[in-house]
This record gives sequence, structure tokens and C-alpha cells, in this order.
Amino acid sequence: MSCEGKEPSSPEKEKSARNWKFGMFKDVPVSTVVKTVSLWTCFFSIAFPDSVRGPTFLDVRDAVGISTQEMSYTFTFTAMGGLLGCLAGGLILDRFSPASRHVIIFMCGCFVAVCSALLPFSWNLHAILGNSLVLGFCNGLFHTCANIVFLELWRGYNSSPAMYALHFSYGVGSLLSPIVAKPFLSKSDDQLAVEGSDIDLAENILADNTTAQNISQQFSANQSHVEGLSVKLLFPLLGVQLVVMVLPHLFFFYSDRRSLVNGKEAESSLEVEEDRVKMSSVQKLTLLVLMFLLYFCFSGIEISYRTFISTFTVSIGNSRQVGSDVTALFYLSFTLVRGLAVPGGALLSSSTIMWSSQALCLVGAVILSVWAASSFLAIQIGTLCIGAGSAFLFPAGILWLKDSIIVSSRVGALLIFAMNISAQIYCIFIGYVIDQQPIYFVHLMTVTACSALLIFFACSSLLLYIRKTERKRLEMSL
Repeated sequence: MSCEGKEPSSPEKEKSARNWKFGMFKDVPVSTVVKTVSLWTCFFSIAFPDSVRGPTFLDVRDAVGISTQEMSYTFTFTAMGGLLGCLAGGLILDRFSPASRHVIIFMCGCFVAVCSALLPFSWNLHAILGNSLVLGFCNGLFHTCANIVFLELWRGYNSSPAMYALHFSYGVGSLLSPIVAKPFLSKSDDQLAVEGSDIDLAENILADNTTAQNISQQFSANQSHVEGLSVKLLFPLLGVQLVVMVLPHLFFFYSDRRSLVNGKEAESSLEVEEDRVKMSSVQKLTLLVLMFLLYFCFSGIEISYRTFISTFTVSIGNSRQVGSDVTALFYLSFTLVRGLAVPGGALLSSSTIMWSSQALCLVGAVILSVWAASSFLAIQIGTLCIGAGSAFLFPAGILWLKDSIIVSSRVGALLIFAMNISAQIYCIFIGYVIDQQPIYFVHLMTVTACSALLIFFACSSLLLYIRKTERKRLEMSL
């Protein structure tokens, strides 16, 4: 019996009054809107201590007093901690109430803030590795818990625009992080020597003039100012802003707990779902293994590139500031494309986005492999291509998989697990070769982009075969 045109009852009117009225939040409860916006700001905030480690790699290395290869181990330990945090989230989060998960988000955010603030103050290699392990664990648990909270908030609603916006928020923070870090970066010894020689020349030319003394005093003041803005100030500031951003989740915890105490039951429009494509357990396992390998490659392209492109740029003869600018260029294209995904994701299928994104990554990697050693323009163009191509990979892959099977928390944990394992392996290899053979870094990106395309082709072919088989079975049954 149709309910069209029927006047809603008073409880329905009350519920409708509490819903958002326009935009991507249309018909979504206001409480869900507020919590979603808070998650956006948290992702924006946590992107700073995460993404700033690439541009500040050499400065933190100098502050701690370790080698480049030893410093690269911090990324391995961070990835290892993230892997453990992801596994812990998969094991324990189901035992916590939805309200308690807000406390986990708050506590993990605070631990990430403290560990980030203390990172450049580590007194030796073992201290910074221990710090990185704890930071990675809390970061992995934070993202796992935040994604679960987000999916629960949006059950029964169209979550695609909000999910793209969530990743866009992280991209904005990642874009701004190298820009924010740039004033805090130290100058290389060669740059300081050149500036010092310029001052000496000015003093010789104006030896009999008081202007020489003024120039020398001005240079000393500027040098003192630069020394004040160091990574030992930057990382504590980033920690403070993260603590401020996760504070609302304490309010959400108390608010949700109060609702439960007052006897209000959580409303859910979740229905029992089944896989959209009928497949055997072996076929589903094969698809998940291929997706594991695909996300392994995604992490190798996105995380490794954004982490080491600054170091690569410096290793082939550019300054640290130029390296920071290249990282900012990556995040610029990365963020702009993710921003376009919010309104444009509804116009293109997830399959089209996956193919075009991976092809763009491959084009950028090939440009770098062929011309990066001889052309700075090639580095810029390749970085723009990889930044734009990798922007869609994680969310589009989830949406593509969601069209075929249920993306449960365990499936999500499997994909994050793949990314953390990949980050460990890639960071070990890249850290080992980037000093002596930096060009191996871009060659590795090319191999990874090719592998990702081949694996996704295998995934698409498998699903096509399963659909054809199911269609034939239905035709025969008729």
C-alpha cells in the first residue's frame, strides 16, 4: 500500500525536524552532521603530524644525530605500529559501545600529539624508534576507529560524498603541512656558507663604513631568528592543535552515554545485507587476496612517494626548501583532485575512476624514471601526475569493492593491514638505496604502478567472469 501523500505522524515529524535540510546532508540527523564535521576536522588535524615527517626528515635526523638510513627506520617502525594498531582495532573495537569509541578517538589523538611533539627531542636511535612505534600504533588505531564510527554514523544514507570529503579533509591538511613546515626547516651548510661569504664580502667592501657593521648585525639577527624556528618548535605546535581538534569527542561520549542512561535507543536503518555479486567462498577469497595486493601497491605509490620525494629531490642536488616545495606540489594536486571528487564522484563510476587514476600514476612514474635525473620540470610534472592519480585510489577502491561484496570492518582492516605492511617494506628498501642510488626510488614507483594496473585488471576480469557465470546459470534455470 502506497504511503505517498500521507501526512507523517508526530514522531516522524519530530525526527524530520532534527534532520538536515539541504546539501550532501539532506535528511541526515543533525547529530550525525555534527559528528561528521568533527571527524573531518580530526582528519585535517592529524594529517599535519603525519605528512610533515617527509619535509622535515633531514632536520629531525640532524636534531637526533642519526644517519639517513637510520632515520628511514622510523617510517618502518611507524608502519609496524600502525599495523599493530589496525589489528588491535579489529580485535577490540566490537567490544566497545559506540559512545566509548569516541573516547578511543580522543585518547589516540592525544597520544599521537604527545609522540609527535617529542619526536625531534629523542636522544638516540632507540628512543626515536620507540616513539615512532607508539605513534604508529595510536595512529593506526585512530584511523581504524574513526572509519568504523564514520560508517556507523552513515548507515542507511548515501555516504559517498561525505567519505570523499573525509579524505579531502586529510588531503587539505597534508597539502598545508609542507607549507607550514618550510619556515622551520634549517638551511644546508652550503647555503649558510654562501650567505656567510656574502656578508664577509659586504664587510670588506664597506670596511671603513658603519654600514658594514649594520649588515653584520642584521645577518646575525636573521640567523638567530631562523634558528628559533626549528623542528623542535614545529612538532609541539602540531601536537597542541591536534589535541584541540579531538576534544569534541569527549563531549560526544558524555552525550551518547547520557542518551543511553535516559533510555533512548540508538536508531538504525541498517538492514541485513548480502553480497551484490553471488560468488563462492574460493572466488571471494581470491578477490580479497587480489585487493590486498592492490592496496599494497596503492600504499607503495601514495605513502612512499609523499614520504620520500623531498629526500629524493635533495639527494639529486636541490636544497631542502626545494624538496619541501616539491612535496607541497604533490599535496596540491592530491588535494585538488580529492576536492573535485566530492561533487564529481557521482558523475563517474568507481571503475572508471580506478582505471584513470592508476593510468595517471603510471604516466607520472614513467616521466620521473626517464627524465627526473636531468630535468626539474620532469620532477614537477611527474609529481603532479602521481599526486592527482593517487588521490582517488583508497576511497575509489573501497567503493568499487562495495559494489560487489559487503565491505565489513574486517575487510576494511585487511586493506589497511596491506597498506601498513607495504609502508614497512617500501620504507626499508627506499631508505637503504636513496642516498647512494636515488634514481631507484622513481624506478620502484614505475614498477609499482604497472603492478597495480595488472592486479586491478585481474580483479575486474574475475568479477566479469563471476557475473557471466551467474547470468548463464540464471538463464539455464529459466
